[in-house]
Amino acid sequence: MSEEEKVRSSEDVEAHKRRAAANDEPRAEGESDDDVEAHKKKSVQATDEPKAEGEADGKPANFVVTVKDDGVKPVVNLNVIGLDYTLEPLGDVTKQQLTSPPKSGGLITALYHYRQLLIAGEKGFVGDFSHGGHEPWYMPAPVGAKPNYEVLKEMCEVIRTRHAGTSAKWYFSLKDHRLLGFEVTSDTDDDPCEVYLLDYKPVDGKQLPTRMVVKHGEDTYADLSKVTFKFNK
Repeated sequence: MSEEEKVRSSEDVEAHKRRAAANDEPRAEGESDDDVEAHKKKSVQATDEPKAEGEADGKPANFVVTVKDDGVKPVVNLNVIGLDYTLEPLGDVTKQQLTSPPKSGGLITALYHYRQLLIAGEKGFVGDFSHGGHEPWYMPAPVGAKPNYEVLKEMCEVIRTRHAGTSAKWYFSLKDHRLLGFEVTSDTDDDPCEVYLLDYKPVDGKQLPTRMVVKHGEDTYADLSKVTFKFNK
């Protein structure tokens, strides 16, 4: 594998490995030893499995992503349009793996980072977790409708993250603090993978989206409905 293909930040990956080897968890202010131990146990996940159905790359599609995480070496598997993609985000990966599936801008990587946010929050990001100010986020227009960007615009509070060499931005509505979407940059020479989160419903005491729209550049890669989440507890 060429050096050009190794687009992962070695500093971030090694920091994660050192933390895992030392069994060292980041600690929030006021967090006790018992809190840290509870987080360690929770971080050793078995399998997390969001599912959805809809359309991807212009074709009807079922969608399943599984994340197997032993706390040291997570493995992400994505099946969409009957094709399988695998990513080991803390290993030596190629640009092709990071930006899979083709035309998505890196949906497999984006969903891994979304899982980090849902499961661990700030602790899920080794490289950065910081406030990024306020920015507009434009929700997708109804299917077949001409976009009215003033209507679609939502002002958001932005959180910037970096993990395993990949940067992301998370857009939280200033109105109700709901996560409206996020963008993950798997290839700095290309547009990010943009994921729009819609139709929130209560699931196990949490509000989670039941529809995801995935865009790359000007194109819509997927419109997924009936999104369900299953997290190992």
